[in-house]
Amino acid sequence: MKFFLVLFLIPLSYAFGESDSPQIDLSNDEYKPGSGSTRIIYHDMSMLGFEVLEVKKFFIPKWINEPGDFSDILQIKFNATNNGFENFVVHKNMFKIDVIDPREQYLEVRRTNQDYMVNNYYPQYIEDFKLRFQDITIPQSLFECELLNHNLRVNQTKTLSVCFDVKQKWSNQPLDLSGPRLYYLVMMDNKFVTSCPNCKTVLLNEYYKNPITESEILDDELPQNLRIWLGNLVNWLENSLISEQEFSNAIDYLATKGIIDQSPNEIKEIFFEPKIKIQSILTMADFRENRFNEGQPVVFEGKLTDNSGDPIPHVPILIRSDGPCPANHIIAQGITDKHGRYKIYTKTLLWNEKDGFITTFAEFPGTESFEKSVSDIQSVVVYPVKGEKCIG
Repeated sequence: MKFFLVLFLIPLSYAFGESDSPQIDLSNDEYKPGSGSTRIIYHDMSMLGFEVLEVKKFFIPKWINEPGDFSDILQIKFNATNNGFENFVVHKNMFKIDVIDPREQYLEVRRTNQDYMVNNYYPQYIEDFKLRFQDITIPQSLFECELLNHNLRVNQTKTLSVCFDVKQKWSNQPLDLSGPRLYYLVMMDNKFVTSCPNCKTVLLNEYYKNPITESEILDDELPQNLRIWLGNLVNWLENSLISEQEFSNAIDYLATKGIIDQSPNEIKEIFFEPKIKIQSILTMADFRENRFNEGQPVVFEGKLTDNSGDPIPHVPILIRSDGPCPANHIIAQGITDKHGRYKIYTKTLLWNEKDGFITTFAEFPGTESFEKSVSDIQSVVVYPVKGEKCIG
């Protein structure tokens, strides 16, 4: 018996369930041949109900080292209704904003289907904003800026948001929807093109209802994100993370752009708040013997705690006297240990040449978190031996 082995040669792409054949977007109701192997499917946009519900603008400053890197975030909330498509997908790549400036009519500008176009912007979504504004609180409303890829069944309506980051370092000016420039939201009839004869086009200037412009903002009407950013700026200055000059440059830049009208000092007054410090308690142990010969060692010891009894470690302690010498009245100094205790050694001098008598006390100068405190007074008498005078 003879067996014949017949080999059928087939492409590996078929063998493993792959194919190089053109892909068809099943979310569309008809198609026309496009360039290359991709079939671009065009929609009759008259079958899509599209209604703008609200237009919001958010000013977000980004980072002190990039004073021009500010953003005006534009959020457009809309209703989309499928009035007859067998299957329709609202995709982020179907949207853009065209910026038209009628004043550009005598300049050489790029011409498209709309004359005098000066700029375009394309959608961003919440993950983009989280990445870009890592150090800044994002307005809650922008969490509605999801990545658009939403299926619409026949006769179904969905409320969605599309958002744009209009960066001022691109436009060299703040976004002003009440100004001469016209901002058009454009919805293409598919996700592969950037223009179309039957696009949905909406003039956003007509839907923007916010009456407050940046130059009209008062101290108590600062937008939340601007207030947070300015507060951070003041905090960085207070903690020496930026210099006084860097702080002034940032505030002056905002004022120059008409975003605020306060000076650097006025911003400080708004955001610098008196801090509530924790009370500290400083003690100094009584001397067993308070009479010393000149040049004899003396030890000042005690403890520093807060008002709850917890130790305050690693902070300076000054030993002061009421004697005429030294001029600053500091006769010794040291720091507390990890348990808040201090033990400060020094050599006795004739701090008071007249009769050798002085009163002493310990002083904690205070910190950013703790209040200043002083101990009870202890008297000290020093007898002259060598006549070594106090200097200073």
